[in-house]
Amino acid sequence: MIRFSPGAWWAPLVAYSGGVYPRLLAPVLMYFTYCFTLYQICYRTRFILAADGQKLIAGCVTFLLVFRVNQCYTRLVKAQDLMVEALTSLRSMVNSALAYSVHCGAQRAGLGEAELEASMLLKVNIIRLAVAFAVSLKYHMRIAEIFTGAGVADKAQIWFAAADLIRIKSLLTANESALIEQVAGLYEEEPEPERNGSYCRCRGGEKAEPSYHADIGRRRHPEAGSSRRRLLGLHEDPEDDYGGKPVPLMLLQMLRGHLVQAICKDWGFPERYLNYNEMHLAHISTTFEGLNQLVLTPMPLPYLQLSKLLVLLFMLTFPLAINLDHGIWSNVVVPTLLGSALAGFEIVAASMENPLGDEAADMSLYEMIHEFEVECQATFELSVRDHDSIVQSWEHLGEHLGLADGAKLISKKKQNAHKAYTFDQFFEWSTLPRATVQYIMMQSGTVSTVDKHLLESTFKVFEDEDQSEESLSTGLEDPFIITRCLSLRGPNDHRRLWQRQVRILHSLGDPSSWSSSLRDRLRRASLRRGSKASSSDLEQSMTCSQTDQSTEQSQGLVMHDELAFSDD
Repeated sequence: MIRFSPGAWWAPLVAYSGGVYPRLLAPVLMYFTYCFTLYQICYRTRFILAADGQKLIAGCVTFLLVFRVNQCYTRLVKAQDLMVEALTSLRSMVNSALAYSVHCGAQRAGLGEAELEASMLLKVNIIRLAVAFAVSLKYHMRIAEIFTGAGVADKAQIWFAAADLIRIKSLLTANESALIEQVAGLYEEEPEPERNGSYCRCRGGEKAEPSYHADIGRRRHPEAGSSRRRLLGLHEDPEDDYGGKPVPLMLLQMLRGHLVQAICKDWGFPERYLNYNEMHLAHISTTFEGLNQLVLTPMPLPYLQLSKLLVLLFMLTFPLAINLDHGIWSNVVVPTLLGSALAGFEIVAASMENPLGDEAADMSLYEMIHEFEVECQATFELSVRDHDSIVQSWEHLGEHLGLADGAKLISKKKQNAHKAYTFDQFFEWSTLPRATVQYIMMQSGTVSTVDKHLLESTFKVFEDEDQSEESLSTGLEDPFIITRCLSLRGPNDHRRLWQRQVRILHSLGDPSSWSSSLRDRLRRASLRRGSKASSSDLEQSMTCSQTDQSTEQSQGLVMHDELAFSDD
C-alpha cells in the first residue's frame, strides 16, 4: 500500500501516483467530451428528455456503488486481519521453538555435541520453512489471481511468479525444491508442436512466442501432443499430474514433519508440545483458506452487472434531462463532476476487490514478509547467541539485589563447553532482482518516490548490471524500499542453481522486451555444472540454445550468469 503524509490535509489531494487520478483522468475526459458534444447537438435541435425519475435512478446508482465500495473495503480489512493472524502464528511457533528447545535451556547440560547439533538443525529448519511459507503466500496469491483470469498469464505476471518461486527455493533443499516445482502450477506452452525433438518454432520466418499459464487445485493430465510443460524442473513424466497444488500447504506439511521428528527426543520437545504446534498449524491453514477464497471468489456477477448497467444508463441519459437554458455549467460541467464521482467509486471498488493483488492500494506482502525475516534473525540471536550472557546478567542482578543464593539457582546447571552459533552461519541476505525492487517501490513506496517525474532519476541505478547492495541502494532513500531477502546457506550446487536462475531473470529486464522461452532459459541454468539431467534433456536444451542465441544477442538479453558465477 503506497505511503503518503497523513499529517497534511492536502497531501492525499495532490498525490498522483497510487491514487485515483491515473485511472480516472481518461474516463473524465471522455465523458466531458460526450457531455459537451451532446449539449451542442441538443442546443441546436432543442431536444430534451423529461427529468422524471432521474433523482430516483441517481439514488439507486449511488447506493449500489457505495455498498460495493464498502464491501471491497471489508475484503481489504479481512485480508489484513488474516495475514496478521497467519504471521502471528508463524512467529509464535518460531519463538517457542527457539526458546523451549534444549540448546537454549539448562537441559543441554549432559547432552552430547550431536544432540546439540540436532537441536540447532531443528531451529534452522523451522525458521527457513516458516519464512518460505510466508513467501509462498505471495506466490500463491499471484497464481490464484492468474487462475481467476482463465489461467493465462502475461509476461510480467509469469516473471514475478517465477521470481517468488525461486525465492522459495532459496530456503529449501534440492529435494524439497524439486517437489515444490512439481506442484507449483506454472506452465509454458509452445504455440506449435515440437519439430525433431527441438523447441524451434517458425511462423512466417519469425519465432513465435510461447504462452504462459497457471493452474491450481485441479487434477489434469496432458493431452496427446500437447506442448504444455512445467516452467521449472528438469524431469517430467508424461503421466504426471499437470494440475497445480497449493504451495503454502505443501510447505506447512514439511514444517509439521520437522516438528514431529523432534517430539520426545532429548534434543527436541516434550510430547505435549505437539498440541501447541498443531493448534497454530491448524490456525495457519484456516487463515490461508480465507486468503485463498478472497482471491478466488470475486464479487457476484449479478450484482456487478446490475451496478455497471445502471451507472452506464444514468451517465448516458442524465445530460439529456437538463434544462438547456442553464448553460454550459449545468449541462456540461455538473454532469462531468457527477460522472467523475460515479467513475471514481467504480475505480476505488475495483482496486480494492482483490486486496492481495498488485495495485498500489493493495497490501504490501513483501513488506510484511521482510519484517518477519528480520524478526526471525533478531529472535535467533537473542535466544541462541546471546542466551548465556543474558542468564549471566540475571545472576549478577540477583547478587546486586541481595538475592545471590536464589540467583545461582537460575544457572545451577553449569553448561558444558559447546559451539557458538550465529544466524549468519545458516542464513544470508541475498539481493532481490531489480524488477522486484521496482515493484516494491511502486506498491509500497512513498508518493514522492513513486511519482512518475522522479522515477527516471531514481532508477538510473538500474542501468548498471551490477546487482550489489550499493548499485541497488544508490538513490533509493525511501525507508520503505526493500532490497534484500533471506536465503539459506545450503549446499553449493543448489545454491548456485537458484542464484543463476535469479541472474537469468535479472538479465531479461523489461518483460515486454523478451520473446524467447523463459522455460528454456531456466532449464539451461539447471543443466549447468554438475547437473544430473539426462542426455536428451541436455541435447534439447543445447538445440534451443543455438536457436535462441541470435535473437538474444539482437535484443541485448544475453545472460550474465557465467560471468556472475565464474568465481564459484
